[in-house]
Order: sequence, then C-alpha cells, then structure tokens
Amino acid sequence: MEYYCLIEKQAVVVDFGEGFSKLGFANESVPRHVCRTPELVQRRKGKYCESTVSEAEWCKILEEFFRKVFFFFLQANPKERRVVICDKFYQPSPMRRAIAKVLFEIFNVPSVLFIMDLTLPLYLTGLPTGIIIDVGLRETRMMAVMEGVPLLRAYSLTNTGAILVDESLKKLLEENAEKKKEKEQMKLIAKMTPETLEDVKVRACYVRFSLKKRQAEEKEKEKEGEEGGAPA
Repeated sequence: MEYYCLIEKQAVVVDFGEGFSKLGFANESVPRHVCRTPELVQRRKGKYCESTVSEAEWCKILEEFFRKVFFFFLQANPKERRVVICDKFYQPSPMRRAIAKVLFEIFNVPSVLFIMDLTLPLYLTGLPTGIIIDVGLRETRMMAVMEGVPLLRAYSLTNTGAILVDESLKKLLEENAEKKKEKEQMKLIAKMTPETLEDVKVRACYVRFSLKKRQAEEKEKEKEGEEGGAPA
C-alpha cells in the first residue's frame, strides 16, 4: 500500500501600506519583500482612506498587484496558498470586496482571511493584552487590545508619520547647501523625489544610543547633587 502525506503550505500574508506594502508567508518573523505600491497611494483620499474608486476599478488594480505578488515576489502557486490580508478597519468597502473577488475568481485561492492589522503584533509577543503603535507614512495609529479583542473606542490617530522625517531631511540638506552657497546642489535637492529621499534616509541616516554621553550626563548630575548637598 502507498501512503501519501499532505502538508499544507504556509499562507501568504499581505499588508497594504500607503508607502510600502509588505509581503511574506505565515510563521516567518520578517516579510519576504517590501515593495512600493504607488498605484494604491494615488487612489487613497482623505484622512481615513475614503475612496471614490469603484469595485470594478479596484479589481483591475489589484489583479495586476496580486499577479506580481504570487508570480514575481513570492513565486508561489495561488491555488495552493491561503491568503491573510492585514486589514484596516477603515479600508474602503469597494477595495475589500475587490480583494476577495480577485483572489477567489481570478487566482482561485482556497481561502481569504481579513484580520485587523493592529491586533497582529501581539501574536508575535504571545501576549493577549497590549497597546499597539503603528507609525506609517503619513499618520501614526494607536489602539489598545484587551484579551485579543481590539478596543475601537481606544483607537486614535495623529497626522504624524515617517514623511515628516523626509521633510526634515530635505530641509537640513537645503540649509547645508545654502551655507556652502552651492547653487547646483540646491537645484538637485529641490528636484529630489520621495524615492530619492527614502534612499538617502535608508543609506545614510540612523539612530544610535550614545552610552558614553549618557554616562557623562549622569556623572555631571551626581557632581551637581554633591555640590548642592555640601555644607556652606
């Protein structure tokens, strides 16, 4: 007798973003690919991603997008992969319906699961309760989760995101060029695209904790405390 063991392949996970979308497989700690999705950004309108794009238009956009996801980025057979969509609760309804329609009717995936994206970080920590802070391109979202249940009343959003870093970086470059009186450099900076600024930020900018500086500051505080507490 011959025995066959069927091993279910890991689900494909897609996290749509305003600047970048993250693609990968379940049970992996990091995405396989992070790709720009300008076709999605151009069709987002307003603070809460309200959209006037119809479901038919979304189907055309998403068909091309998922074709790249399965056959270029992940190189996976969609008929053998379940799909998990990291869904934002303010996602436009036509877009959500188009995602399901494209995946089921065109790519014939076995199943599609929409799950709120702000609850997913807790699964990595194994904790049922916590506060999630998501810093995006144009906004920062915060929400509390209690025993795995998102508290929508505790959801808040601020118009502060990574794009402010790009604006600050461009301003610093302009100020530096003005000080050195380099006109050609100023023209190049003025023509910088968001992609170029992102590349400069990734290659040349970083945040580092200075232990020596912190130790020096602590010593100064100790000296000030000793001097203040010494008798006159």
